[in-house]
Amino acid sequence: MHGSDLPFYLAVGDRDPVNAGLALFDPLAERLRAAGVEHVTTRVYPDARHEILNETNRDEVVADLIGWLQAHLARG
Repeated sequence: MHGSDLPFYLAVGDRDPVNAGLALFDPLAERLRAAGVEHVTTRVYPDARHEILNETNRDEVVADLIGWLQAHLARG
């Protein structure tokens, strides 16, 4: 597997103060794609802040991550 074949899962809360209101998130995803990364999945959680695994919707966040991992591990 080459570096460009590795899948990326980027997840963030849209109220994350570290991310400056998604100002850093979208350019990161675009830079990965521009670098040739073919499988970039992005997920933005409304009203979530920096620690999305500790938010009130953490069950949704964890379920989404597990689903993504299962789908990508199945591809081998």
